[in-house]
Amino acid sequence: MLGTLSELSKTAGGFSFQKAVVYVGLGDHERAIDALARAADERSALIRLLGVDPLMDPLRADPRFRALVERVAHRKPDA
Repeated sequence: MLGTLSELSKTAGGFSFQKAVVYVGLGDHERAIDALARAADERSALIRLLGVDPLMDPLRADPRFRALVERVAHRKPDA
């Protein structure tokens, strides 16, 4: 799945949020948070779900995740 997402991102861009979901499922929380930070930088539409997506529950205790949720919540909308 990660290989497919990496290939898709070469032509279509993005897919960092989807990669994060896979990493959470694999229990690799460090890579998941790194991918979520990339998704925020990419301004992924899915990043708006970060604070409520139940798939992200395993990350909620991590201070980096909480900081990322705050960053996304206080971001100004795209013009």
